[in-house]
Amino acid sequence: MTNFKYKFVFLWILLLYQCTNKIAPSAQNQSSTNTSELISSHDSIIQAEENSNTLIFLSSVAENLHSLSYSLVSPKLKTTTQMVQPGIAMMLISNGGSGQSSLEIEVFKNKKPINKIQLKLLTKKPKGKISYCNPSVKNMTGDGTLDHPYPSLAQLFDSGYMPEENETIYLLNGNHGDVTVKSSQFNIVSYKENYPRLRSISFQSAHHVKVSGITIISKLPQNANLVFADSLSSYIEISNCHIADDVEENELASKDWKNYVASGIYMKGNHNRIINNLIQLVFHGIQFDGDENLFSCNIIDRFCGDAIRNTGNKNVYSNNFLSNALIDDYYEPYGNHDDLFQAWTHDKPIEHITIKDNIAISILDSEIQNKSKIVQGIVCFDGFSDHWIIEDNVVYTDHPHGIALFGATNCTIRNNKVFRNPKRMFKFESDPWIMVRSHKDNRESVGNVVEDNISNVYRLETAHSKISNNIILDSISQNKWYEKHGWKE
Repeated sequence: MTNFKYKFVFLWILLLYQCTNKIAPSAQNQSSTNTSELISSHDSIIQAEENSNTLIFLSSVAENLHSLSYSLVSPKLKTTTQMVQPGIAMMLISNGGSGQSSLEIEVFKNKKPINKIQLKLLTKKPKGKISYCNPSVKNMTGDGTLDHPYPSLAQLFDSGYMPEENETIYLLNGNHGDVTVKSSQFNIVSYKENYPRLRSISFQSAHHVKVSGITIISKLPQNANLVFADSLSSYIEISNCHIADDVEENELASKDWKNYVASGIYMKGNHNRIINNLIQLVFHGIQFDGDENLFSCNIIDRFCGDAIRNTGNKNVYSNNFLSNALIDDYYEPYGNHDDLFQAWTHDKPIEHITIKDNIAISILDSEIQNKSKIVQGIVCFDGFSDHWIIEDNVVYTDHPHGIALFGATNCTIRNNKVFRNPKRMFKFESDPWIMVRSHKDNRESVGNVVEDNISNVYRLETAHSKISNNIILDSISQNKWYEKHGWKE
């Protein structure tokens, strides 16, 4: 574990890889070459309003997730840390005035420090009007001040309230209900030392709205979404939020729970940003139908459909942690083949998708109940995929489809690590592969680049393409890899 530097949802996992035996997919063994690669991301700056709460979510990889813990050691801010699931922590920081602070978070394994993470917290003074909502208030007699707040956020908007431009609405403790936003250009944030909650939030023709530091949790039916934005909504930002369905641990033992859990986030519009959130116990994690959206530095944990679904263009998925697919129902009526990332199109190509610096693991928590067997990695079976970049990702699953594009033109698959899940819970006809093949209608895949990847297997049927410097690891080398990077203790 000493080779791990943690930096996930604001912190990411940096993995230092050393590989030998560099082999082209179609070639015989050549002379071994030592290589060293680093998966990294830019320094994270946490942005927040003054006098608000910031939620930071931390996740790491270890053979024994129960051995991991986290602590903010500098500066001495008012902080509460809770282990949400084994290996996953939620840290609540109560912000004061505006300014910049350097945060130092220490990672512990078996109560022994193993690493430190440096982050920056940038708090800004709200630009416009400030209002407060308190669910304990039952009517609209208040004027929105802290001493005389409005009632819950749902009641406020249901009354026809229209926020001013650049207004910041602070939420106090309590359940603010099912919120429908039809206004634009304002912020919804949690007030310092408070832990407000929404049942759900939806956006209708809304623009430039930011929601930060909020818990969005409830028990909704499978066809519902905890966060939803229609196709006319744009520039919505959801950040630093805990988004989950209200499922108890004992319910996970039954397959029935999949029938009454909502999906996490469904964005139909363009130019939306989903960053630094924890999405848990949902059917699908996130779906983008629109274009030029960003999904970055999020954790999706314990899902029973797909982690990520994409049908739009020019979307970016970066620095996310996806794991723990549940419910093995592929061969049942209305069953689902679970995917860590899935895209599809039956008409025009899906263009200019970036999938970079993600860690996608079928199952990380080996103690979890109702594990899904058929969990595919990064896939698009109904292309064409055009000008995609799939780069610097780690994909660990038992299923053969590690990275698979059926119908691809001018795509780049570079510097990915695709292996069988080290826990080896399910057996298939092949170890995970990197695959590029023709479309289902037999149209060829052309103009692609597949280079500098590390995998057990390659299946590449691509014409007029560049295929070079890909590494094959045999089972012995793979086991040494697992031991080196903390999967074996």
